Amino acid sequence: MLALTASTALFAGCGHDAPAPQVSDFHAPAPATWKVTAHPLGRGAFVPSNVGFGPSGLTLRLPGGSLDGGELQSVGTTGNGTYTARLRSAGVPGSISAFFLYLHDFATDSSDELDFEIPAGPPHQVLLTVWRRGIKTPVAQRRATLPFDPAAAEHEYAFVRDGTDVTFTADGRELFRSAAAPGNALHTIFNAWYPDWQQPATPPREGTMTVSRFTFAGR
Repeated sequence: MLALTASTALFAGCGHDAPAPQVSDFHAPAPATWKVTAHPLGRGAFVPSNVGFGPSGLTLRLPGGSLDGGELQSVGTTGNGTYTARLRSAGVPGSISAFFLYLHDFATDSSDELDFEIPAGPPHQVLLTVWRRGIKTPVAQRRATLPFDPAAAEHEYAFVRDGTDVTFTADGRELFRSAAAPGNALHTIFNAWYPDWQQPATPPREGTMTVSRFTFAGR
């Protein structure tokens, strides 16, 4: 699914039966594996010019005086395994910085979805949610307190998927676990945006969500 980088340290120690981790450091666009999306959502829209790539990785900009944001989505889908992103949230009042797995079902206008959604703090929290297609309310959800400011520096967030079991972690610490997760392959998505259910500052100040690395280690 994802662009591979020449990171031998990540591949070292992989046995013949263990697939090498798939790695994206987002130094440059990878059209075969990732796509920048453009569509309305919440109080604004995703605008391609708000998505950037460079030495620091992926940047998703929330421009000052605007309610627009940016989004990057994987072209392919993946299933069981560990999904890890090293990211810093935008921290703009009223915004959400998100790392999630997703597949929309047009027949029911619902989705299979696993979410890390980070609002601006304090308090420093993350909303962890499990959605299933055909159901319009979460099947499992927890608002977890983070022992750090997610907008001050990058931290590591991960999903560990095994069938319908999923574990959410931050910096290796378990935050939430559910046995009601979707078990099918999903797209990986990063976005920064303004949801209807949060009140933004008027006008919101500028901010940027960054993702320096994403890995998927399948099973």
